[in-house]
Amino acid sequence: MRKKIVMYYNQEKIGPDPFFNFGHKRSVYYYFFEYGEKMGFDMFLASGKKNYLGELNFKNPLYFDGSTFITTKKNICADAVYDRSG
Repeated sequence: MRKKIVMYYNQEKIGPDPFFNFGHKRSVYYYFFEYGEKMGFDMFLASGKKNYLGELNFKNPLYFDGSTFITTKKNICADAVYDRSG
């Protein structure tokens, strides 16, 4: 079973390119997701306070398929979280 890695933001991020307004930093975030996927992890982006259920559980995260983000309608339990919520 592949490990699940989640990057989490308090502020909601949506769509196939949730980092579109990050300017030159956008490529850094994509590199993080691409590298994790190549290492064999399932990579997710979770955002919005209402989508954190506690104890590393998230609802409706975006799944990174290797090139884009796909909206999911499921809950996941992360093995590790990169917390960008501040």
